[in-house]
Amino acid sequence: MKTTAHHVIPCSLDGFDIDFNIIHLNQRDHNLVHRILSMPYWRIRKFRFSNALSFRKDKKYYERLLYILSIYFENIEKLPVLLIKKHKKAIAEMVMILNNKKYGYSVNSNMTVSYLLKCYCEVLLLISLSRENLI
Repeated sequence: MKTTAHHVIPCSLDGFDIDFNIIHLNQRDHNLVHRILSMPYWRIRKFRFSNALSFRKDKKYYERLLYILSIYFENIEKLPVLLIKKHKKAIAEMVMILNNKKYGYSVNSNMTVSYLLKCYCEVLLLISLSRENLI
């Protein structure tokens, strides 16, 4: 059966366009995910516009990112269990890869999506802060 690539953290919400942010779904499941995890486009535009002038991604940025991702994923429990597990596994893997044993995060796909998203944003903030300190 033909599969399609689905970005777990949407690129429009600063998700990465790399393998560990992509899961492969059949077309029916992909359509279902987008129907359930949908968000009005004005919200995405507002998030992107409010951050467009910011050259530095600081704590406030990652707080806003966590907020918008929480809204995006608020209906995830309406998905079939297998699709929820795929999303949670991908987010947990992203946290672990970004974490790279530097920041002490230990997550797995049994944790809640909201907790995984919180860890994801915190790790991104720590990476951003460590890059600033190198400059």
